Amino acid sequence: MKAYIAGVNQIRRIGYFLMPALVCFMAGVCFMRFGLYLDNRPLKLIPTGGTRIASKLMDIKPPQITVPDSNFAFVEVIDKKAKTALDCRNPNKYGFKVAQNQARKSGLDPHIPKDLNIVVDGKVAAKIELPIPDSEAKNFSLNSVEKTKAGFVIKADWGGGVYHYEIQHNFRCRENNFYLYKVKIDSFSTRNPDSGNFLDKKETKEIKIEPNIPIEKFVMNDFLQ
Repeated sequence: MKAYIAGVNQIRRIGYFLMPALVCFMAGVCFMRFGLYLDNRPLKLIPTGGTRIASKLMDIKPPQITVPDSNFAFVEVIDKKAKTALDCRNPNKYGFKVAQNQARKSGLDPHIPKDLNIVVDGKVAAKIELPIPDSEAKNFSLNSVEKTKAGFVIKADWGGGVYHYEIQHNFRCRENNFYLYKVKIDSFSTRNPDSGNFLDKKETKEIKIEPNIPIEKFVMNDFLQ
């Protein structure tokens, strides 16, 4: 009888020891089955602030994650068909658009480079890389792009401290393309910085470009002063 009771007690002690392990095992199996079930659910695209994020289609509402546009490199590609579609006789068919181009960004420069795009029928026919402020031209600013009878003119300025430049780049439209034919530069300098009278000297020069430079070969940094 004592041997029987001792055996029963031994079995109970073994059961107490194995019970937690058995519970953990069963719980793990349940979670695995539930996880496999979720993995087989379809994906849903959730728009969030201009981005699209893949999330599992679950009964629980997925978190909304917003990625700022500045994390992406938007590069507008020149469309050859748009260039051939340019009609110099109809200036209403083309326009201008300034767009960021992170493909030009380098190093730790905080400024995001920008391009001036010439757009025909909603597509980029040509582009001009604008100088990067400070690293290429101090305090560079694009002031305006205006259509003219011949084509268009770009007005910009840059500089700081004891010097300042105001530039005009004139383009004419000819044979389904734009050509730089004239550059006007107003240069302001300071005769005597100690006097407190800054930018008191002005010089103006006008450069006729011969032969005219096609827009695809135009580099604005070469015509800043």
